[in-house]
Amino acid sequence: DVFMLHASEIPQFGSYGVLKDLSPWYVSGGGWFPDDDVSAITLSGMMYEGQLVGIPLDNHGRGLWINVDMFEAAGIDPDGEPPTTYEGWVELFQKLTLDANGNNAASPDFDPENVVQWGYAVNEWPRVNFLAALVQEGGSFVSEDGTTVTVNSPEGVAALQKAVDLVYEYHVSPPAAGFDSWNSFGAGTLAVVPTGTWFRNFAATTDVNSRAWPAPQFGAQPATWFGAHTWMVPVGLEGDKLSAVETLIQWVSENQVAWAASGQVPARLSAQAALDADNYPSNILLGQGFSDYGVLDYGSIAIQEMYAALDPELDEALNGLKTAEQALNDAAERMQAVLDRS
Repeated sequence: DVFMLHASEIPQFGSYGVLKDLSPWYVSGGGWFPDDDVSAITLSGMMYEGQLVGIPLDNHGRGLWINVDMFEAAGIDPDGEPPTTYEGWVELFQKLTLDANGNNAASPDFDPENVVQWGYAVNEWPRVNFLAALVQEGGSFVSEDGTTVTVNSPEGVAALQKAVDLVYEYHVSPPAAGFDSWNSFGAGTLAVVPTGTWFRNFAATTDVNSRAWPAPQFGAQPATWFGAHTWMVPVGLEGDKLSAVETLIQWVSENQVAWAASGQVPARLSAQAALDADNYPSNILLGQGFSDYGVLDYGSIAIQEMYAALDPELDEALNGLKTAEQALNDAAERMQAVLDRS
């Protein structure tokens, strides 16, 4: 009678004709859900062929968690403004990466074969990191007319190359394969972990003095990936069952503040504004980024199959098995075949 999916799955399920038009539930359609109480990009993710087919529960997406004690030991102010250039981030990660002799990665005496503390990690969910970096470089997932895959554009190659260089040129991140960034952060051997809103409760279980930071900006403009858990209703639901489902969704929607305890960011801006800064600092900080410069998944009925072609190629590059350009060319070729079929 009711189900929940990611907003990125709306085009796929919408193409099957199974999603009910929920436009009448929105204020713009005479209903109760205020269109202007979510960010513009969140609202756009609810659309399919001109109809609002979902009610958003949350925004969940990427940011950083930092080890405050490691920052202070390296002479970095954890309360300072994060860098806004790739070079600035490299310098920060170098200060936080230490070998067994206590040399950081900027030292001429640094031993990259004997690292005991990493500054950063490229391994967790490379795809969404790449999607944000692609936008930061001014690139796109597909062409403006939606017919051509463009992840292997010069902007795409630059985005992936910067991640690769953190591993093999600057030695501030281990290769992607075989590294557990969450446990390394919890064990005190990783200074900065790029992860999601859902990390909030894991961080609270560790002894690490940590806090959230905004997603890194390696390119000319800020961008961070986020998604939205979304209520949807089967197209054929009517009568008392539909009324009951609407009552349930409306109640949850109007009590979204409680959902922040999961680490996710309530979708409604009024709920975000009601969050207690002492208890929900990561929700507030990361949620603002989603509203200001968030990037949703590309909307396509074939998006999951396209990602299945992209993911292994990103891993190949991050593990030094292919160049960034070759990996993205190979990905684009297979992704294009998927897009053409769809």
